[in-house]
Amino acid sequence: LLIDPTGRKMSKSEGNVIWLSDSADEQFGKVMSWPDTMILAGFELCTELSHGELTAIDGELQSGVNPRDVKLRLARAITARLSGEEAAQRAQGNFLATFSGGETPDDAPEIAVSEGETLVDVLARSGTVASKTEARRLIESGAVETASGERLTDPRAPAPKSTVLRIGKRRFLKIQ
Repeated sequence: LLIDPTGRKMSKSEGNVIWLSDSADEQFGKVMSWPDTMILAGFELCTELSHGELTAIDGELQSGVNPRDVKLRLARAITARLSGEEAAQRAQGNFLATFSGGETPDDAPEIAVSEGETLVDVLARSGTVASKTEARRLIESGAVETASGERLTDPRAPAPKSTVLRIGKRRFLKIQ
């Protein structure tokens, strides 16, 4: 079993699985969100590397190489296995542009805002969040911000127009 650092198994009930139905970007992002302590186990259990290759990766990690670089290889290998090499390459590019370059993903959903619609209403209607309750919780906790870095903390505020919202770490919404 692949377990996280707290000893919880990767499972549906824990909500920490990578689904075959996830997009390549989601698959890649989920692997990149794993803690560094899961890198070696991820390679061992989710790829077909030989014992020698696993030993080499362990050596890299022990020698002080940046774990992010090794995790990028793991994410690409897992995503390629689940979605194909081309999709994995595209997902890696999107991930690096979004999280290292600060860009908005090209495939971020877009939504038009109606007059008087609140931020909670727009997030829920867009499908970016599961419910108005989740939208309210994210907004109040400071997890929603504009592309310029302004945190939106009032769930009753009117939805901003002509901007990109970042919801949590990996979700984006373009508002017209």
